[in-house]
Amino acid sequence: MEQVIRQYVLGGRVLQIEADNEAAVSHLEAFVGALRSRETGTPDFRIRVSRGLLHAGRIGDQLVYSGPVLDDGDYTLFKREDDLLLFASDVSLHIQPSGRVADLATLNGAEIRAAGTAGMLALEAAVDSFGQASVHAAGLTLPGTDDLVLLYAASGTGKTTTALNLARAGFGLCSDDAMVLALSETGMSAWGIPRYLKVHANTARMLPWLASSLTGQWDSENEQEVPLHTLATLIRIEDARPRAVVGVFMLSRTDQPGGVARLNKAEALAALAADNVRGSRNGVLEHQARRWTQLARLIAGSPVFELRIGADQENVPARILAAVSGSID
Repeated sequence: MEQVIRQYVLGGRVLQIEADNEAAVSHLEAFVGALRSRETGTPDFRIRVSRGLLHAGRIGDQLVYSGPVLDDGDYTLFKREDDLLLFASDVSLHIQPSGRVADLATLNGAEIRAAGTAGMLALEAAVDSFGQASVHAAGLTLPGTDDLVLLYAASGTGKTTTALNLARAGFGLCSDDAMVLALSETGMSAWGIPRYLKVHANTARMLPWLASSLTGQWDSENEQEVPLHTLATLIRIEDARPRAVVGVFMLSRTDQPGGVARLNKAEALAALAADNVRGSRNGVLEHQARRWTQLARLIAGSPVFELRIGADQENVPARILAAVSGSID
């Protein structure tokens, strides 16, 4: 049987993926392929991928959730002491925090499911074991510096479009939607998971300079996945080093000219928590509570602003720079 073992550096910690087939690893590499390490060391967390037989539940497992997960089908999540077990018809996942390992299994022919909900949950378990927390936000470095700003917006508000506009204006793109928070000695830092961007056809029409990176093939949601490396000749793509967060911007849309203003921190935390912290039939699970704590630290220690995006998008870069420099009240 083919055995594949690869290591990746996530925010300074080592993730090892072990699989019985190349296909399973290649699907997970849609998220972390750019972080592969040429050197090997003792892993801090392992994801073991197999195919053929799914995991089985047992009497006493506590039901946490049962139902659809976005456009990825129906899932059932159970809790077993500190372990989590995720099931679908063709994929399963068993996370063992105490052993710093996650076992992901797919049926034969369903290896691509490793790149869906189960794969993302396995990666989130790894990040959580490192004392870090994933968050749905775009991350960009300021022009000429290594300082980082985070952009948050509800789905459909234009986070990816805004992030690409900023990158075209000289900001460095870390991620358009998948950042990881890490508490350092000097405060909150963050790094981006280099997963593919999901570009909507509307974004492509608004940003014609993207054309050379697009295939012209759109999915049922009128989107296509764009690997970050295909954008490297058009914008600056940052590596995955943790960088200091110097501002958090909550995006909103307006038909009026845009602007930026300081935002109440409680409102900002509530918005972030609503999108990033999930409750369950058993309350908030331990890893979700730890994520909430990291979000609270982020908001408490960072300047927070509302960034209103209007028709004058060309002014957005200057507004962000003015905000983080302290030029607004």
